Amino acid sequence: MATTEPTVDLRGWAHRKFGLLPPASPDQARRAWSQRITAEDYFPSTLHHAAWVVLAGESLSPGGLLFEEAVIEHEEGLRGELEEFAQLFFRLDPAKRRAQLAALRHRCRCQPPLLSRLDWLENGLDVRLETYQADRNVQALADTLGELFVLPMAQCAERRRKLIADPPAGFVNAADRIGQRHPELAQLENDLIEGLCKVPSGPASHLTFQGRRFAPTPSGPEATTQSGAGWNWGWIFVAVLILRVLLSIGGGNR
Repeated sequence: MATTEPTVDLRGWAHRKFGLLPPASPDQARRAWSQRITAEDYFPSTLHHAAWVVLAGESLSPGGLLFEEAVIEHEEGLRGELEEFAQLFFRLDPAKRRAQLAALRHRCRCQPPLLSRLDWLENGLDVRLETYQADRNVQALADTLGELFVLPMAQCAERRRKLIADPPAGFVNAADRIGQRHPELAQLENDLIEGLCKVPSGPASHLTFQGRRFAPTPSGPEATTQSGAGWNWGWIFVAVLILRVLLSIGGGNR
C-alpha cells in the first residue's frame, strides 16, 4: 500500500509571521496583510508574501521560491524552540517535559533532523537530577550528565573529551557508582561514564610526565635514595674539578 509523506503545515508559521493568534479570521488576515504592505511601502518581503498566501487559504507550490523560503524559516523557528526546551529540560517537572515534547513532536513531524533530536531527549523524560544528593560526587556528576545530555551533538562531544582528559575530583569514582547503581542516569551520557571508568583512579598530583608516559613520582625511602644519589654525584664532580685545578697548578710550578 502506497504511503505519502506528510506535507509541511505552514499555518502556524504564517500566523506568527503576522503576529496573529490562530485561527485568524479572513478579515483579520486581510487587515494584517494591508498593514504590512503599507508599512513596507507596498514592497513586502518574500516571506510575508508567502505567509499571506497561506493565510488566504491557498497553498504554496512545493519546490517554488516562496515555499522553500517559508519552509527554511519555519524549520529555523522550530529548531530555536526545541533548543529552548532542551535548556529548560531538567528544570521542568517530568509531566510538563512529556507534554511539551509531545507538542513539539507534532509540530516537527515533517522535520526528520528535529524529530531525531526529540527522540534523544525522550530518553531523559523521567530522570530527576535532584534525587542523587545523598552522594555529593554522584550529584555533581549527575548535574554534568544533565548538561551534556541537552547539548547539540558536536558541543557534547567536545565537552566529553575535555572531561575524560581532565576529570574533576571525585568524578572517576562517581562514574563507577553510577554505572553500577544508576543505569537511568548513566544512559544520559553513557560514553562519558565509560570513558571516566577507564581513567586510572588515584591522585593526579602523584604523576609526572616522562617522555610519553606518566609514571609515579618517587616518595618515601625510594625518593630519599634517589635524592641522596644525586647529591653524592654532585660532590664527586666538584672534588674531581678541584683536583684537576691543583694538578695543573703543580705542573706549572715545575
